[in-house]
Amino acid sequence: DEQSYDSAYSNYRKALHIDPDYPEALFGLGNVVYTRDYPDSSIYYYNRAIEGNPQFYDARYNKAWVYFQQRQYDQSIEELQVLLEDNSSYYVGAQLMGHNYYAKNQYDDALIWYEQAYASGIRNGIFCERMAYIYDIRNDREKAVELYKEAVSYDNTLKYSFRRLGELIPGEEGAAYREQANELP
Repeated sequence: DEQSYDSAYSNYRKALHIDPDYPEALFGLGNVVYTRDYPDSSIYYYNRAIEGNPQFYDARYNKAWVYFQQRQYDQSIEELQVLLEDNSSYYVGAQLMGHNYYAKNQYDDALIWYEQAYASGIRNGIFCERMAYIYDIRNDREKAVELYKEAVSYDNTLKYSFRRLGELIPGEEGAAYREQANELP
């Protein structure tokens, strides 16, 4: 948490010297090596943590996250399917599942997962913008506008959301969004 990765690395290695199968230390080491840009090694440690504790949902999620970051969407989806079958209330997993389908341009599937995550209370700018985009391309203007507005309420740097609001909303209200979009880099 303090970003003292060298110290964390050393301490996790010490813990594993005492107990080579300690899932929490394997998980922590996976996180540290990921921050050092060794994604394959992080997956190795997450796998070992999962072997030691098959219900170590954070390790499974982080493994799926690494696959997602590497654009290995199918592997990420497979990992998330196992996670969500075991723990359907792991809503950040549902959000990541949506991100995987969104990245694959499978918007209908993405929306199913996004709606689950949204219903559980997950909110941020990019997440709402992606949902808005899907409703936008489905021609559900009302829902798209609602979500674009929510997106910019969380992040006032989302130029695309401001631009789309300016295009979707007529009159002075739309003009204010267009003006904001033009001011952003």
